[in-house]
Amino acid sequence: MNILQISTTDNKGGAAGIAWSIKKYLDKNGIKNSMFVRDKYSDEQNVFKIPNKFLTLSKIFKYILSNDIEHSNSDWILKTKEYKEADIIHCHNLHGYYFNLETLYKMSLEKKIVWTFHDMWPITSHCAYTFDSREVKNGFFTCPSRKIYPPILFNNDENLIKKKEAIYNKANFHIVCPSKWILNSVDRTVLKYKEKTLIYNGINLSEFQKYNKEESRKKLELPLDKKIILFIASGGKKNPFKGSEFVDELASEYKDNSEIIFLVAGSNNKKRKTKNNILFMPKIKEKELLSRLYSSADVLLNPTLADNLPTVILEAFACGLPVVTFNTGGTPEIVKHSVNGYIAKYKNIKQLKGYIDIFIKIPQDEYNQFSENALRKSFEFNQEKMFKSYINLYNEM
Repeated sequence: MNILQISTTDNKGGAAGIAWSIKKYLDKNGIKNSMFVRDKYSDEQNVFKIPNKFLTLSKIFKYILSNDIEHSNSDWILKTKEYKEADIIHCHNLHGYYFNLETLYKMSLEKKIVWTFHDMWPITSHCAYTFDSREVKNGFFTCPSRKIYPPILFNNDENLIKKKEAIYNKANFHIVCPSKWILNSVDRTVLKYKEKTLIYNGINLSEFQKYNKEESRKKLELPLDKKIILFIASGGKKNPFKGSEFVDELASEYKDNSEIIFLVAGSNNKKRKTKNNILFMPKIKEKELLSRLYSSADVLLNPTLADNLPTVILEAFACGLPVVTFNTGGTPEIVKHSVNGYIAKYKNIKQLKGYIDIFIKIPQDEYNQFSENALRKSFEFNQEKMFKSYINLYNEM
């Protein structure tokens, strides 16, 4: 068996993180594999950067033409030794200005294709998520705004939908859905007749584990005498999908309570800084420190507005940290209301605050039960299960 993965990046980002973990598993088990990526950050010899000297120009070009599925020379892949020797091509996020979707069809003529849908982009005209819009038109979900990533200059939805549908009709590929939510979404689109498999994303439970709260706070130099409400997202408050605006609003609600602090982690700041009752921390890369960050908090605030299966919740649960979140995407498949966290109605900040209040005032024995339930739930998303499911799928194709 020889697997070639195609991803936006190798080891940075949520979707890329899944691809990277699969790569490391294949390496560990002696299964021949390689990766082609738009951006390479590792020094792995079997990871190759897709040549694109004019990536910035390509982004501008695709934006002006409002067409992010063409105008990339990804056919280069077809000429490589790695592609020719591969038995299966495993695609991840194909948006990001580096891939021509027509290449997918060309690959399907010669190879078996697996495509993991990490977001909604394959089933919309251009956007990665439609937020709370669930309208389907002409077999695709409608993008509520042309500004949603990947943004386009003008409304070109009709043309993009026609191009995607034409490619899908002639290309043969097997879809992997990391949540029932995205699986059910696919079933409402032109791709409903394609073969699909549900494979939940998993995390490394040996890397994410529960630590003593007081010791973790001391190690991270966090206050010992406050309730810590943790918000963590790639890009911090600049990530438009993660609902960071609700952090500011909620922090304002608690501004007179000196016993509570909001901790925002994942920002691009190189140093810590404090603004009122919000402490901003740089992105933490080391898994042990990240586990200690989760372990030091009292509740994870996850007001995500667009998500498939939030990895941040899985990581928090593995560290025994309960969550307060919105009813978004596949979140209810992880969070069991009033068992390991609370789920508020979409964008209902009043309800969200009410659930935070519960964790602030809850007796310790009841909190411990929430923590234990969260920890137990994380076992269902052991990375090893995900790996075995993908290997089984590869073998069946």
